[in-house]
Amino acid sequence: GPMPKEKDNNVLFLGSKAYNEYDYKMYETQLDSIGTNAETLSLITKVTDLYDGPDNKKISYLKTTVVDVPGVGIKLDRFVMDADDARMYGFSSGKDMPHSSHFGWKYAGHEIRTNNRDGRTNTVQVYDKYDRPLGKNEYIKGNDLGSFLYGTYIYDENGNPYIDDEGNPEKAYYDFSHAKMYSTEVRRVGGDTDTFEWR
Repeated sequence: GPMPKEKDNNVLFLGSKAYNEYDYKMYETQLDSIGTNAETLSLITKVTDLYDGPDNKKISYLKTTVVDVPGVGIKLDRFVMDADDARMYGFSSGKDMPHSSHFGWKYAGHEIRTNNRDGRTNTVQVYDKYDRPLGKNEYIKGNDLGSFLYGTYIYDENGNPYIDDEGNPEKAYYDFSHAKMYSTEVRRVGGDTDTFEWR
């Protein structure tokens, strides 16, 4: 779809996909129309864990709400639904996605993401589910089309960071490949500032 612009931006993110080469997980994100409005972008991500092979895949979900932080970047609130809960709520097949208002989400913290405007990196300040700062992560643009590195703290399925032998949160760099974003142009409908349409 169309690329976002710096000013007078009318491009809407519809979805994305990327494959984590490190832990064999496919992330497929789509716009959530229930939680998305003029102020907030709401996204649901299906995470397919292929570590034990395609016949033993495990499916879990992430919910992300994105709002603007003027002069800094964007804030992303994260919620998780682990594989056991996805199975209990009937989402383990991956055919249906849980909606943003489902009661099964667990808060997993938030992050503040800043575009460094160098064409290569984004800095991410991460907070745990108790909103305590964990430190800074980063996105690094890859050398190949559709690839990037993500340096991040490692979390369990409930949003708790793993702790190393010295008592510090563990961090790893993940290689992502086959990354793709889907987008479209939107236009305001009539004089209602909160109503948009897209194709």
